[in-house]
Amino acid sequence: MSENFTVRKYSRVFILQDDTFGVCTFFGCASSSRHTERSFFKIPSANTTDGDETTALKSTAQAEWLRLLLRTREITEDLKTRIDANNICLCDLHFKPECIISHPKRKVLATGTVPTENLPTQSHEGETKKHRVLVKHTFPDQPSTSTGVTSSTSTINALLNQLRKSDVLSCWKVLDDTSSGFKMELYDDCHSVPKYTMICDSGLTFTLFTYHWPIPDDHTLYQEYNRSVRAENINKLLRSIESSQLCEGLPHIPDVKDIAIDPTSNDRVPGTILRHSVPKKLANNEAVYEVSVSFRSVDCTVLKESQDHQDNTCKPCSDSLKAITKASKQKSRSSSVPAKAKAPLSACGPEKLRATVKATRLQNKQLEDRLEILQAKIEKDGIG
Repeated sequence: MSENFTVRKYSRVFILQDDTFGVCTFFGCASSSRHTERSFFKIPSANTTDGDETTALKSTAQAEWLRLLLRTREITEDLKTRIDANNICLCDLHFKPECIISHPKRKVLATGTVPTENLPTQSHEGETKKHRVLVKHTFPDQPSTSTGVTSSTSTINALLNQLRKSDVLSCWKVLDDTSSGFKMELYDDCHSVPKYTMICDSGLTFTLFTYHWPIPDDHTLYQEYNRSVRAENINKLLRSIESSQLCEGLPHIPDVKDIAIDPTSNDRVPGTILRHSVPKKLANNEAVYEVSVSFRSVDCTVLKESQDHQDNTCKPCSDSLKAITKASKQKSRSSSVPAKAKAPLSACGPEKLRATVKATRLQNKQLEDRLEILQAKIEKDGIG
């Protein structure tokens, strides 16, 4: 392979120099020895006289040089030869100024320096945005002179006094009437737990439960009342809760019962079906314990919203039922197909095993019929 050399004249002395040393190896960089203001640095390589620490620094820097170089350049025979000969150089535009040590006659890089400036990028690469740093400021504690607790208590008392004057409170039961908030419950005639539970904190922010099932935070009932209880809207709020239509959940079919689980702390997986059990009241001092069971989607709204379907289920439960029905049909079609030849029988259900036996018997019958036809033809024609 031919090599390019340039003959340069310095003070009547001719020097034979490799052309590749005066050209920056980075893709897209136009720096060369023609630019007298540029300095070029050769790829670091360990010498036999270097210590262990210096050798490690140079080896690490050499590997990083090659990694950055090969990100945007294809390895050719010429480039591979130059890498093997440590004939790789970069200009000073790719290094920080503090990493360049200036001597009277030349410039050198600090040991272990790697290029970090003006690096070539690929077409699909984008600029990485820096994350903002959160700074925590600590302010000295000052004694509070506000009367927040007293004001909150007086607001709650005024609210409850207004409720006592109306006929709404006759159906609701008020508990925990303290400065930290209060709780209201509404029972039905069948169950031993409240049908509706509304918990208000000291800021009069309310949270709803239906048979101990929490109402989702994005429910329209929260949005309509800004999730805040006020004296002018509490009567309307309680009326809206009482007149709400409950979601009946998913039907009690085997496909639903087989996948339903009891509520746990890690049951927020989308598509999960939960078993909502509500204990009933004991009748005539009987020891029989009965519950009302509903199967609900994990995202069930319990209280139906205006945009829900016309049937008795909310949208999350309706979507879950469609997904279960679709999966059941696919499973039914799959179970009616005979198993493959090498399929393990332990992984096949009863329906698939029956379909496999039927298909095998039919295949054997067809083979026997063909053998009888061939045997009759042989006997008739006298072949063999």
